[in-house]
Amino acid sequence: MSTENQFITAFNNGYTLAKYEPQLLETVTKNLSRSNDYLEGLFEGKEQYAKEYTQEKLTDFDNLRNLTQEKDKELGRGF
Repeated sequence: MSTENQFITAFNNGYTLAKYEPQLLETVTKNLSRSNDYLEGLFEGKEQYAKEYTQEKLTDFDNLRNLTQEKDKELGRGF
């Protein structure tokens, strides 16, 4: 397997583990460093999921805030 394929496979594994088994991934990566292409990909996948998750939650928060502001305007509570 080429180093590029190792990285891609590990990236996908890291992303999937971060999404469905974050505690397991944290345990596995706790004492590891980015010492080879596979581990680099694993960490990158984990970080990518964290970025996407954070962005999704921020978007949800903004949508909720906008909805609340619209409801306040409808009720005549514009601040």
